[in-house]
Amino acid sequence: MTVSPDPITLGTGDVQFFVQFTNNSTSQATNAVLTSTIPVNSTFVSATTPVGSGSCSQSAGTVTCNWPQSAPARPYYAYITVTPTAGGVLTLSSSVSATQSDPNISNNSGSKAVTVNSQIDLGITSMTVSPDPMTLGTGDAQFFVQFSNGSSSQATNVVLTSTIPVNSTFRVGDHAGPAAGAAHSPPGTVTCNWATIGPSSTYYAYITVTPTAADH
Repeated sequence: MTVSPDPITLGTGDVQFFVQFTNNSTSQATNAVLTSTIPVNSTFVSATTPVGSGSCSQSAGTVTCNWPQSAPARPYYAYITVTPTAGGVLTLSSSVSATQSDPNISNNSGSKAVTVNSQIDLGITSMTVSPDPMTLGTGDAQFFVQFSNGSSSQATNVVLTSTIPVNSTFRVGDHAGPAAGAAHSPPGTVTCNWATIGPSSTYYAYITVTPTAADH
């Protein structure tokens, strides 16, 4: 059992569970039924069985997928897609059975959880520059840009984008905070990336430029 994407931010799309089972015997099974209970705080979207001539239906939060026959040593699977409706941990539970008796029922059920982050609240909290003022030709100016995640959820793929001043030349970009990402400078733009930003956390970047003209 797998799920993608994980984690996901509430309101950004659906999650898709992949549930696979195998007939581990040397005999053909008939009337194989995969029963899945969709997570609380989610809305059913779809359920499909790409192989094995199976079919799926959903009623009152339960997804039932049926295969008339299940060949020995062959995997069968279903995709179950839901839309999260609240933050937290959402868990899909599944079990499989067939007409024939199964001497090993310990592996007939399983579950998979996905983390749904509530919507995040990123904000710039501080911007400073040093030295200020300065005399043209005496050195560089360093900007300090700080932001925070004011929510209780983790943010992913966070990007801080800064446009350097007119009449200046980019020197270097550095950044900090847990799991800090790399800085990159296409012409006139500094981009800093973080793979994840924890809740109630603060992150920052230093951007250094050389002034090329004075302010008259």
